[in-house]
Amino acid sequence: MAAAASQDPPASSAFILQPADYITREIGTFATPSEGLRLAHVDPVGKDERCRRSGRTYLCGHYAWQSWNGLLATSALNCRRIAPSSERISCTLADGTDLAAWLLRSGWARAGSDAPDAYRQLEAEARAKAIGIFSNP
Repeated sequence: MAAAASQDPPASSAFILQPADYITREIGTFATPSEGLRLAHVDPVGKDERCRRSGRTYLCGHYAWQSWNGLLATSALNCRRIAPSSERISCTLADGTDLAAWLLRSGWARAGSDAPDAYRQLEAEARAKAIGIFSNP
């Protein structure tokens, strides 16, 4: 992703992250010059994670990483902190796409222990469709 800019998001309320305002080192995480932020309610696949399909191991994390970077390539992120001064955030793209929901729907994350029921349902649907990290072994 783009190099980080000198301006950090505010400690509360909603904020926008432009592609030049952050870098991503892992799926679902964003680094600004002075803090790390991560999507709330999901546990994304690691970019080096391996999965099994048809009896073979493959780098599912690599495919997730490519998809993630393609999604974020040029879009500003509309984010809000889950709690004041928290590093946990919820973000959408300009078109309204919820990033955590997208990860779950694509099979590139598991719902976190604090996830709302709607997110748990998205994970269940990805499992039922056997996509992403839930593909049939």
